[in-house]
Amino acid sequence: MNGASADKPRRSAVRRTEVRRFRSILGSLRQDRHSKVIELSGEPGSGKTRLLAEFKREAEAMGLPALSGCCVENEQHLPYRAFTAITGSSLMVQALRNLSVTNLDLLNLVLTDKLATPGKSAPRSPTEQQSATQLSARYLLMDCSREGLVLLIDDFHWADAMSAELVEHFIQYPLDVPLLLVVAHRPRQASSRLREALIRAAEAGAAEGVRLSPLSVGRSVEVLHPTHADPQVPHLHQQSGGSPLHLRSLTGTATADGHQVATEHAPAPPDLRLEGYPLSPHAASVLNDTESLPPEDSSVLSAVAVLGDGFAPDALGEVAELPPCKVLSAIDRLVAKDLLKPVNHDTALALRHRALRPLLNARVLPAWRVQAHRRTICLLTRRGASAADLARHVVACSGASEHGDIRILERAAREAMWSEPKRSVLWLRTALRILRKSDSPDPHADLTLSLLLARALVHSGKLTDGHELLQSKALPLREQPAHIRVPAVALRAMVAYLLDHHDHAYGLLADELAHPDTEQHVEVVQLYLVQCLMGAASKRLPAAGQLESAVRTAVARRDRIAEAGALALRGLCQALNSKAEDAGRTLTASAALLEALPDHRLRQFSEYLMVQGRAELLIGRFAAAKRRFERGVALLRSSGHLHLLPDMLIGLGDACMRTGPVDEMLQAATDVQDIAQRIGAHRFHEAALALRAIGTSLAGAEDAAIAVRAVERALAAVPPDTVPHWAADWPVVLAGAARLSSAPHRCVAIIVRSCGGPALQAVPPALRAACFEILADAAVEGGESAVGWSASAAVIAARMPGPFSTPYATAAQAHALRGRGDHRHAAQRYLDAAAHFEQAGLIGDGMRVLMQGAVCATASGQHGQAAQMLTRAEELARKFGASQPCADLVETGHARRDDSGRPESHPDAEESLSMLTIRECEVAALASTGTRTRDIAKELGLSPKTVDVHLGRIYRKLHIHSRTELAWLIAELGGLPARPG
Repeated sequence: MNGASADKPRRSAVRRTEVRRFRSILGSLRQDRHSKVIELSGEPGSGKTRLLAEFKREAEAMGLPALSGCCVENEQHLPYRAFTAITGSSLMVQALRNLSVTNLDLLNLVLTDKLATPGKSAPRSPTEQQSATQLSARYLLMDCSREGLVLLIDDFHWADAMSAELVEHFIQYPLDVPLLLVVAHRPRQASSRLREALIRAAEAGAAEGVRLSPLSVGRSVEVLHPTHADPQVPHLHQQSGGSPLHLRSLTGTATADGHQVATEHAPAPPDLRLEGYPLSPHAASVLNDTESLPPEDSSVLSAVAVLGDGFAPDALGEVAELPPCKVLSAIDRLVAKDLLKPVNHDTALALRHRALRPLLNARVLPAWRVQAHRRTICLLTRRGASAADLARHVVACSGASEHGDIRILERAAREAMWSEPKRSVLWLRTALRILRKSDSPDPHADLTLSLLLARALVHSGKLTDGHELLQSKALPLREQPAHIRVPAVALRAMVAYLLDHHDHAYGLLADELAHPDTEQHVEVVQLYLVQCLMGAASKRLPAAGQLESAVRTAVARRDRIAEAGALALRGLCQALNSKAEDAGRTLTASAALLEALPDHRLRQFSEYLMVQGRAELLIGRFAAAKRRFERGVALLRSSGHLHLLPDMLIGLGDACMRTGPVDEMLQAATDVQDIAQRIGAHRFHEAALALRAIGTSLAGAEDAAIAVRAVERALAAVPPDTVPHWAADWPVVLAGAARLSSAPHRCVAIIVRSCGGPALQAVPPALRAACFEILADAAVEGGESAVGWSASAAVIAARMPGPFSTPYATAAQAHALRGRGDHRHAAQRYLDAAAHFEQAGLIGDGMRVLMQGAVCATASGQHGQAAQMLTRAEELARKFGASQPCADLVETGHARRDDSGRPESHPDAEESLSMLTIRECEVAALASTGTRTRDIAKELGLSPKTVDVHLGRIYRKLHIHSRTELAWLIAELGGLPARPG
């Protein structure tokens, strides 16, 4: 065997630990010169046969002959069938040539199960005959194994009695040859004598046990998709119980629509499995144990598959239509064959492996299946089963529907709407199919079921299907009463918003709000919610009077959920309209109501948490906002609702962008991209890219530059002179990503273009100070004046002071001072801004301005203050979870200063500075003093574009990214090196 093979198992081996253990035993086999036994035990489908094949390949790779045999259930009457693999081998032929004539007579019994040849003496008793046989087999195996032999026997639990006794003999009396006997069996079906012999051999060191436990989720991924993970694998792993064979069989069972159970999306629920479709080879293998069952056993097993786990014999008898005595006998046989198992040591029974259920259902005759499910419905109805338990059986026999099936399906769908909407889709489609095939159509029932189906489709992420159904002319909503019409219109508008059909959504809202009786019903809150989600940029928000009326209506109806939602909406509108104090009081009241609501009640209105979180972000309650988004994400995930997850996750990512940690922001961005693509909600594309770009940059990821370029391309695609339909908090996220651009001029252009012009009309007033601060920073980095942007931020802060304006306005002033070359005062303003940011809980921004302030402090000779600022920045970076700033801060060696207060020397930096050309030194000298690009160009007689080219080269040579870093570096080294004239 080569070295590579010796170091690690083959790539195809999922049971790598067992293969390594087998290889270790093989390595010592020839050295020890005596036989060994490996007991390979595992449940049906655990991979024993595949592992034996892998063992055989390993033995052959080491130069050892390996022979495989297998026991079969219907050959248990034939003696020594387990050893047929060795009888026809070349090893046996050679051994026979060396046998004496006397032993040939004894061998005749071993190979042919006949008595001795006439004329020869035969054993006089069974005991003597058995001893002679074992002795002959012993001599044969010793002769075959003199140079080493591996004998592998599968399914030994079906071994005939003579083979079992022979193996027990070898276990009890090991051979003095390098023979390795591997016996694979199912522990519950193996004979007690064999188990006892193996235990004694293990205690004596002559045998080793290898128990195949269920696969982990990671190993299941390798079984199904060796090269990549799949989101459905955990579900399939749970269904299969970690059994490799059952896992493969599940991926090959056909579904009702003709596809496989394992598709590129989530796995279909068991209800979707259709009987009668061809089974995969893996599925057929799983069913091998059921092929030879007598009719009563097969009926009982099929009844378990129909009923499900946990039913007693009386229920199985009713479904299988068998008398109790036959049911009990069949159960005993099925338990002995390891097909059934008791549940919790009770009389209730279950299939040994859950993966058998769809396979058995696929095999059963359709007529028997329908009647069995009908009998099950009657049984469960008498026992008071839930609608969901009944619905599964109604779907299975929907081709022969009965009166009452539609009510069962509707009730089950309503119950599952807030936990398993995909099941609701199945049940409602089945109900509609039954209703429309009936002789007495019911338009009202059709409308009710259709609206429920549209909601289930939307909740499960099928936005396009839900949108098409809601747009159907078969849904006459205008004639319906408000309690039916208003929620349906709100759903239509929400779907249009998610699919980026904003004009259509606005039209729906306007028409419905113009209806004379709409505002009299508490359901109007749902219309206002969609209006608020859409109206942040366009200012098409509900009027204050409308929201006040909605609050009063909810209070009068004693509807606490609607009251919480109306208050949250009012708080959001107040925050968007720069009424921070009013918003604070309103949101405190709505927060109290939301926190008092249990999850099971709030699950139906988790969007109110999103509104509350957005509003709290706008007034600077960042920690509270993060809690709202975290609870909303948890509720949506637990209920299986995908349609609002991207919006909720972006809110969570925005909160993490301000308070940390960075890894949670990155995870949120990744989830948004994945879910939005799956459900077709492309409106979240830019925000998800922006969050990812910021997160990867802070985390120091290798693909950070790629993520930044992706954001630039996405924002550049926004048509000019348009106001993008962004959520309230998105502009700051997008502007924060644009800040990462390597070209400051492009950053300014992207923000101005994407946010409604220099006045940032597309940005809510409460967020404009943050965007103006980013523009001021980019302007200075580009060599332009930041005074205008700083003044705009100051105006916002004066008009609406608070945690989302004052810190950013202070930082913008610091940028403007830095741009004028006043580094001493800029450092102080950065320090003030950092204090404001920390007080507001904005850890990431506090870290950033401290680093910028340290640059200015160093440039103005305040090295002690620079060291203090950098130390605090490093503390915040660690708290924020930003690994890249931490690495940058450690690399600068900021905490190590000599007693004179001068910075440490940086020999690499000095060497890099010496590599600059004369022209680059001239550009660097002017740029480090804050001189603008166009002034540098005028001073040196160059074009502005040429100046930018020189700056790019300077940054690459010095391994820096901005003018502030350039000024810091030159100041630390005491100026640029002298150049000969």
